[in-house]
Amino acid sequence: MADLLQCADQPAPLCFVPGPSGSSRNLVDDLERLDDFIPITKAKFGHTFTTHGQNSTNFLTQRAKGSGQAQGQFLDDQAAAKFIRDNIDKVQNGAVSLPVPEGLSVRIINPDGSYSPAATIRLVPGGNGVKTAYPEP
Repeated sequence: MADLLQCADQPAPLCFVPGPSGSSRNLVDDLERLDDFIPITKAKFGHTFTTHGQNSTNFLTQRAKGSGQAQGQFLDDQAAAKFIRDNIDKVQNGAVSLPVPEGLSVRIINPDGSYSPAATIRLVPGGNGVKTAYPEP
């Protein structure tokens, strides 16, 4: 609340609040990032991010090793959610594999634990979104 009071007499673009380690954050920038935020729900994205998300490295490494099959991983859940949202209309007739767009951070975890680039992203339809989505070799 004190942060808001410090900003009361300043126009919004000039309103800064203390950030981590004493740095300053511009509230307008924070609000713009919130506008771009996509809620990651199971209803919309299925098990995409619980299985293939940015925090699944250990799980996918063990899964690849145990199954002998390469596993795809998104390295930025928000960027992947935007890609899925922007391409959801393409799964009306079933699952599709789309080229990985430039700038989207994805990788393949191989059974030997090494990483390789992904060529496509598989979108599998389900309910009100996708059942799953994952990078493919």
